[in-house]
Amino acid sequence: MLRDLAILACVSLGLAFVTAPALASQLDSSTEFRDTVKPETVPAALARQGKISVQPWTDDEKSEMRGYLQIVFERVPGLFRLGSSQGPIPLYRIDLGSSFGGHGALWFSYMNVAVVAHELTHVADAEHKIARSQEFRSLVVTAQVALRH
Repeated sequence: MLRDLAILACVSLGLAFVTAPALASQLDSSTEFRDTVKPETVPAALARQGKISVQPWTDDEKSEMRGYLQIVFERVPGLFRLGSSQGPIPLYRIDLGSSFGGHGALWFSYMNVAVVAHELTHVADAEHKIARSQEFRSLVVTAQVALRH
C-alpha cells in the first residue's frame, strides 16, 4: 500500500513538472506583448482616431500580466484556444483609464484576473455567449473574492 502511494506520488510530481512547461508554452504561443501597433490593423486605426494610446510594457507589467494570464489559462484554456485561433492575441498597454478587448486584441490600462478573463471573452466570443454563462460568472466571482483577500 505505501509502495503504491509512493509510486503514485512520484508519477504525479513527474506529470506536474512536464505539464507546467507545456502549459506555459501553450500560453506563450497564444499571446504576444506589443509596444507598438502594426500598420493596417484595427489597433492602428484606433490609434489614428485617438481612441487608444499604446504605451510600452515594463518588465514588471509583463510579469504581472503573465501571472494573471496563467491563472486564467489554467482555469479556462478554451478561451485562449478560441481567442488565438487565428494567431497569437496581441496584448497592448494603453493610457485610457479602462481596459477592453475585441477585434482580436486585448488593451489594458489596468489589470487583474477578472479583467483579463472578461476582456478575453470579447476576443474569444464576439456574441458574448460565454460571458452570460454560469461557468464564466463563477470564475469572475471567485477571482474577485480572491483579490479582496
